[in-house]
Amino acid sequence: MHKRIILFLLLGLINTCCLAQKVSDQHLYNIIVEKPEDDSTHIHFEIVIEDSENEEGGTFRTDSIDEFIQSLLQDVSSLPDEKNNILIYIHGMFGSNRWTYNHVLGMLYKAFIHPEVSDISRILSVKWPGNNVEYKDNKARVPLIADELNKILLEIVRQVQLVDIFNPFFSTEFDLIAHSLGNELFKEVITRIDGGQLQYPLFDQVVLAAPDLDVDVFDKSGPLTNLKFLAQGTHLYFSRRDITLGVSRNLNKKDRLGIIGPVDSTTYWDSLMFIDVSQIKDEPNFGERLSGHSYYRSSATATKDILCAFLGTESQCNSERIPGDQSRNIYMLEH
Repeated sequence: MHKRIILFLLLGLINTCCLAQKVSDQHLYNIIVEKPEDDSTHIHFEIVIEDSENEEGGTFRTDSIDEFIQSLLQDVSSLPDEKNNILIYIHGMFGSNRWTYNHVLGMLYKAFIHPEVSDISRILSVKWPGNNVEYKDNKARVPLIADELNKILLEIVRQVQLVDIFNPFFSTEFDLIAHSLGNELFKEVITRIDGGQLQYPLFDQVVLAAPDLDVDVFDKSGPLTNLKFLAQGTHLYFSRRDITLGVSRNLNKKDRLGIIGPVDSTTYWDSLMFIDVSQIKDEPNFGERLSGHSYYRSSATATKDILCAFLGTESQCNSERIPGDQSRNIYMLEH
């Protein structure tokens, strides 16, 4: 039974080698969170540059957040105004495994950066220790690293926003996408944000993809209701066909938000959208299509809609959302 659970969890990640995507000709910024030891969490920073045209690039590491932010600012300030936004990515379980990580990043670049209509040029990725085979071990590690990650993300975003305010020649925004158990980490980071920070948004658009979260996180006093103030728009994607989250539901003995979407106790606001992707079946890889858990990166229909969400308007890229329950801001995607 144990091996069967691990197999189902892996179904959302497995691909054949020939489908692997490669990150090329890009700048990638990594926040690397180590396993916590003795109640302390160590975070390092990494910049990966791939430039095949000029045969330049390499990997640069530092323990200084100031150096990391300075490099990010110099890079983004050299980009055109119409394509200089930054996408923060928080992976799920097994997501920092080297092969899986490189594969997924390649798909994210292809879906959200390469399209001409996209206004995103850089990915700021959070690599956190979630590769243990035991699901509960990974989940238990989340609150242990959330305090330090909260400080790091706040400092990066606020420093960039400060330059944006005082430099008339600089303008950039942060979008964010969290997948699966990465949503648990994002939730823990959000709950640690001081109330004084709610006066000015941290993010433009936030996408919660296949969230491995309890269904009450958007209740009246739920931990994610802060997103009403911290993001210009929040888009939650869920699927009743998500086998991987079905395993999580059994392990947690609670319904998962990424399977059933909003519930009767959910608090709604105008910029909070729920997108039902249960009918999405256009993933080219059989394992991903079967798991119903990887649509955020592998379904052409879903990724097109997510890109629309990042842009903040459906009209710019012909969203195919079908209105569902309009009183609860529920839409559907089909393919």
